[in-house]
Amino acid sequence: MILSSIDFETATMGRGLEDNEVVFELIGVTAVISNNWEVKGPLGFNQNGTGIIYINGTTISVTVGLGEDGLGEFTINLDDAKIAIGGCLITLDGGITGEILNYFIRAITSYVIQSIESTFQIIVCLLFNGIPSF
Repeated sequence: MILSSIDFETATMGRGLEDNEVVFELIGVTAVISNNWEVKGPLGFNQNGTGIIYINGTTISVTVGLGEDGLGEFTINLDDAKIAIGGCLITLDGGITGEILNYFIRAITSYVIQSIESTFQIIVCLLFNGIPSF
């Protein structure tokens, strides 16, 4: 999958629940994800093509804790990360057409949303684990 065309309506930064926390929030996020797909089934059923996933009405929130270590050096830690996908439109191009296509899209939409949300969590954690200390 390739993520592109990321945009947002509003970006805010504020205090978290703890004194040392900062919350970064993007509201009204839109994005386009392009991908290839393939479906295999019984009796040699095999279809493939390309697809585009349009994400809209999404809110992304990242909470970080600021502090210092035992040597007095500045630290930043990921405290929380959330993504709430408001809308997801999937279009597919390839061998599947008509009602089969509509059924397939309805069947996979919730899984696509769950996959994007969990991938977001993983990426944010990897990014914060990669921040070097000085």
